[in-house]
Amino acid sequence: MGARQPRVFAKFDGYVPRGEAPDGAAGGKRVLVEREAWHIIPDPAIAPAALPTGEVDWYEQPAFDLLPTLARSRDIRIQISDPIGSLAMIRFNHLHPPFDKPAVRRAVMMAMNQTDYLAAITGNPQYATLCAASSSAARRSARTRARRRCRPISRPRAER
Repeated sequence: MGARQPRVFAKFDGYVPRGEAPDGAAGGKRVLVEREAWHIIPDPAIAPAALPTGEVDWYEQPAFDLLPTLARSRDIRIQISDPIGSLAMIRFNHLHPPFDKPAVRRAVMMAMNQTDYLAAITGNPQYATLCAASSSAARRSARTRARRRCRPISRPRAER
C-alpha cells in the first residue's frame, strides 16, 4: 500500500464483546462503527493541511510548532487525548564516573530546569506539565490516570 492509500478496517459481524465494561486496554469493546479508514500522511508539513480541506477528519500527533496555525481555524479543535502524554527523560550511566556517585546525579538534576526543556520541546506551556516522577507509572487504566496528578518537584528533597 502506498503512503496515501488508506488502511481500511471493517466491522466483523461475528464479533461479540466481553460482558464487562471497557477499562483502558482491558474489558469489553463495543464496535460503534461499520468501517474506519486511516489515511497515513507521513510528511508532517502536509498532514495538517489535510484537515481544513476535509481530506482527513483527525490528526493524531501534529508537531508542536504547527499547533498555532491549526488553532487559528474555526473548524479545527485541538485537544489533549492522552492526559499522560509523552515522557521525556535523561538517564545517567550510573556505572561510570562521575555519575556513579549519587551526589553528582543529584547536582545535575538540580542544575537542570524542566521548564527550559519543555519550552524547547513544545514551545507552549499549555502542552507541558512539570513532574518529579522518574517514570510514567506504567500507564495505568483511564480511571486511575484521570485521578492521579503529578506531584510537584521538591527542591529541598533533591538537594539532600
